This record gives sequence, C-alpha cells and structure tokens, in this order.
Amino acid sequence: MQSNDLKTFFQNLGLIALYSQCIECDLKKIYAGMANGDFQINLGEVEEATLGQTVSMLQALDNEDNAPYFSAHDYDVLYAVNCRRNFWTHYLAREIAYLSGQEQLKKFAKLAKDLELDLEFFAGYRVFIERVRFDVLKKYGVIKE
Repeated sequence: MQSNDLKTFFQNLGLIALYSQCIECDLKKIYAGMANGDFQINLGEVEEATLGQTVSMLQALDNEDNAPYFSAHDYDVLYAVNCRRNFWTHYLAREIAYLSGQEQLKKFAKLAKDLELDLEFFAGYRVFIERVRFDVLKKYGVIKE
C-alpha cells in the first residue's frame, strides 16, 4: 500500500464523516420544522441526539398523522445511512487494526473500494436531504419562498 492510497482513504473517511454530519443536521432541522411549536425550541430537543436517534424521532413524528412525508423505504435508507456511518466512524479500526502483512493489505484494499462506493452515495444523498430540508421547511412555513 502506498502512502498516497492511505492518504486518499483517510480523506474519503473524513468526507463520509462530514457528509454524515450534514445529513444529521438537515434531519434535525426537518424534525424541528415538522414538530408543533417554535422551530428553535424543537431544534434544541434534538440537538444532542445521534443520527440514529434523530431518524427514529423523525419517523415517529412523521407518522403521527398517518400521512408521512417520508416513505417506509426512505426510512430504510436513512437507517442504512446510519449503519454505514457507524461502521466507518466507530468500527473500522477493528476491521484492520489487528491484522498484519498480506491479510491487512487485502482487507484494506476491499475497505478502500467499499469506502469509495459509500462516499459516492453519501455525497449525493447529502445533496438530496438538503433539498428535502428546504422543501419541508417551506411546506411547514419555517422558511418563506
């Protein structure tokens, strides 16, 4: 493995973390916009929630009126995003930290490919969720057109 490959790997890992945080922040704002009451107070209610907790809270709120904004498939994707984010940010080290030699190189090569695929998805999904945030906040009157 060349140092450049390792550098790219960790740059991509950082981008996954950044895009995940953007998605999480947008979901919190979507939650705050959908909830009854003051947007800033509602946002404070989810401020400390993790991505997974935010998705669960949003899903419960969204389904209260039996006319959800997001589909069941949308929530499946959001939970999958959370799982992938958790893997890259919490569990990656144990995948390669205790390996050595060729075994570590093979595992690293596979992880690098998986990371590139996830990065491509996260980059596009971040933009999608940002657009959804604008749509939801307009729909619920938080922002004006």
